[in-house]
Amino acid sequence: RVPSPSLAWSGPQVPGLHQRETDTILDELFQTVRDELWVTTYVIYGGRRLLAPLATRMVARPGLTVTFLMDVKRGSGDTRPATQVAEAFARDFWAQNWPSGTRRPRLLYYPRSLEPSSADRASMHAKVVVADGERVLVTSANLTTKGVSENVEVGVMLHDRADRKSTRLNSSHVSESRMPSSA
Repeated sequence: RVPSPSLAWSGPQVPGLHQRETDTILDELFQTVRDELWVTTYVIYGGRRLLAPLATRMVARPGLTVTFLMDVKRGSGDTRPATQVAEAFARDFWAQNWPSGTRRPRLLYYPRSLEPSSADRASMHAKVVVADGERVLVTSANLTTKGVSENVEVGVMLHDRADRKSTRLNSSHVSESRMPSSA
């Protein structure tokens, strides 16, 4: 039997209302993923604490494949090639958001976020976590401490193997936009 969709909430508790908190669901996904995890987010802050359970899981399951697809911003007046902007983002990600001394996930970025002309840019604004192609969290919460626990955010947790193909097809356009794993 496939579990019914359930809501994920961040923010203040509402007395008398059963709600699963976004940070609890993320921890559960990170601690129980078996083979493959996809994470998309617009912003990430405080990642070391948020991602520690995932880093631990990656150590425990050497065959686990983890991919992050993130928005990389080009600052106003920044004329560096996209690869240099992405490399700087990756260095900051590893230094500020990933637990040191652990195996690293693959980092991808949305190429249109780094177009030289602001008129041609677009953002990776989705916030989705797909575990093993069968558990999918779609949420308004960014991967920040406030986003997953304090801000008022809402999402839905789905259990459906059909989502795996859709996720892979929608992410195929970023396969050439990999950021460095070492910095």
